Amino acid sequence: MIRRLTDNLRHADFSSLLLNLIVVVLGILLDLGADAWWEKHVENDLKREYSLSLQDSLEEDLKAMDERMLPEIEMRIAVSERLQKVTPETVPVTLEDQRAFVRDIDRAGYLSVIQPQRSVIDDLIATGNQHLIDDAALRRSVLDYYELADFWAPYDAWSREVIWGKYRTRPPGSFPSTQCT
Repeated sequence: MIRRLTDNLRHADFSSLLLNLIVVVLGILLDLGADAWWEKHVENDLKREYSLSLQDSLEEDLKAMDERMLPEIEMRIAVSERLQKVTPETVPVTLEDQRAFVRDIDRAGYLSVIQPQRSVIDDLIATGNQHLIDDAALRRSVLDYYELADFWAPYDAWSREVIWGKYRTRPPGSFPSTQCT
């Protein structure tokens, strides 16, 4: 093709030269268009894959919430009902009743926090692909969800140890310590 261009320039055949130039320019434009189409296709595939993975992660989180939090909520309701029945006339008298009363107060105040599945969001952040979540409000909500979970994680670990740990580590019949470590 370049040989034809140089031959056309020597012989001053400008119509053939113009035709060859148009063919080259169209070839370059078609190549650029095909390249852009392919990149968009790859990005859409990646977006679909991340969306499905993120949906699976969030569904796993909801399942974990159901499995962990619903029993705790039911327990808190039962404890609250028992605590509402305590009046000056029904104050716990025996040591075992007093232990149960303190345990009920501790457990009623516990707030459960679920640690979400992190692999998909961590991959999105590490690769800089957060922009693949097109909706800005959705992207901000998803990022806030994980940031909030990170914020509450230390509280959750501490409260599980302080509130629930003392009931697991103490032998039956011993009064739990109220000191925080």
